[in-house]
Amino acid sequence: MESPTPSSSQSDRGAGQMIRRLQAAFIVMLLGSVPIPAAPVVQQVGQIGPTELVLQTAESKALVRHQATVHLREGRNLLAFSWNEEEQIDSASVRIQGENLQIGETVRPARADRKLQWTVSAPDAGERPITITYMLDGINWSPHYRMRVPEGGSQLTLTGEIEVTNDSGLALDNLDAKLVLGRPGTGSERDERMTFSIADVDALAVGETVRTGFLSLMEMPAEFVYRIDSERANRVEQVMLVQPPETGVLGREALPTGSASLTIMRGGGPDRIIRTKLEYEPADEFEIRIGPERDLMVERTLLEQQKTNVEFDRIGAVSGFDTIENYRLQVTSYLAHEVEIEVAETVLDTWQLRTDADYELEDGRAFMRITVPPGGEVSLEFTLTKHSGTRIP
Repeated sequence: MESPTPSSSQSDRGAGQMIRRLQAAFIVMLLGSVPIPAAPVVQQVGQIGPTELVLQTAESKALVRHQATVHLREGRNLLAFSWNEEEQIDSASVRIQGENLQIGETVRPARADRKLQWTVSAPDAGERPITITYMLDGINWSPHYRMRVPEGGSQLTLTGEIEVTNDSGLALDNLDAKLVLGRPGTGSERDERMTFSIADVDALAVGETVRTGFLSLMEMPAEFVYRIDSERANRVEQVMLVQPPETGVLGREALPTGSASLTIMRGGGPDRIIRTKLEYEPADEFEIRIGPERDLMVERTLLEQQKTNVEFDRIGAVSGFDTIENYRLQVTSYLAHEVEIEVAETVLDTWQLRTDADYELEDGRAFMRITVPPGGEVSLEFTLTKHSGTRIP
């Protein structure tokens, strides 16, 4: 029996199937010859480069700027940064930067509280420097100041030290430590003029405390004065007034408040050391209390007190009055030289002062001056009129 001859339509369908099989095989061969990009491997960034530690007087946390080198391939890469539970890194502050790199959003992988990840695109393969910046808790620091002045001298020298303790849980190596007065600026010029280098701190182990200098020797005009303060009216105190510079860094920026020691150098005897606290505002005169002068005796007496100019409201209650107080200060000197004493008396804006002595009003106080001869005695009398209620001018 003869086989049936296929129709033309059946022949066309067979040819089409054959062509599609050949095309599929060709595509498979083509794909096999083109490399498919592999998924980028996550590269962990470690602390392997120089680290800048910045202590800021306006921040409770330290700024850490860490340098590292990574090997990137051309195109897409994944970089990760992680830390241990005891390391007090502020996760919200972590940033990564690199020149000519496209850095994606910060991603926190699932179930990873202390790990962050970035997609980084590089124009070509090779070693690339990157910077990781973050805020770190637990870097505790405090300033300590040393002041020296000759007895009766007019120039004071000031140096500063800083004590730093690493309670952050993170060991820091290859350090460049700095102290910034106030908030650091956005420009390099402002950063430079506000920054003090903390010398000799190139590493901080966990729990380690170091103490080193940050403020080099500087000189400031100083003046010794004797003062009777209305709050300590039964004694004469010796006070040193110091005038900070009006130019330079310390003419613009405050120093952090800290403990201080003042050494008064006596040529003919042992030096006198006074423990105090330094509160320094730029260009503002500050004072250091040295202590009472036992060879100057003072007696403060309230001679008379009366209430006058009493005013009443419409229901007969007292609405205002004046209080007049007359005082006398008696100062006796057992010193062998003449002494000028500054009398500081509280005088509010609503009060009035009357006295024969010369005085200046400043910040709610009147400063009167008296001169006591060697082994002599001087009296100072003054009257305070204190207005109250409706009598306040």
